[in-house]
Amino acid sequence: LCVSPSFLSVSSVFCLCYSGVFGCYPNPAFGTGAALVSEVLGTALLAAGCISFGSSWLVGSWLSALVMVFAPFSGAGFNPARDLGPRLVAILWGFDV
Repeated sequence: LCVSPSFLSVSSVFCLCYSGVFGCYPNPAFGTGAALVSEVLGTALLAAGCISFGSSWLVGSWLSALVMVFAPFSGAGFNPARDLGPRLVAILWGFDV
């Protein structure tokens, strides 16, 4: 189902078919429980990496590795602000989230 913002005059060819570009949504194949465990574990591992690694390059590499591992389950939105802000904008613009 394609939904486009009501205030934009775009044809249905260019409509946004997935609201996932605005936020992190759990993969239905794994379920909500797996997504919750994925987010909690990913956030804990990210926090441990930020505390342990002295170099920002290592923290960035660690974050990249965590995203590659946990993104298939829940989109890897380890920071709630990273997910909440875009989701609110999507709702305000009229996308079906």
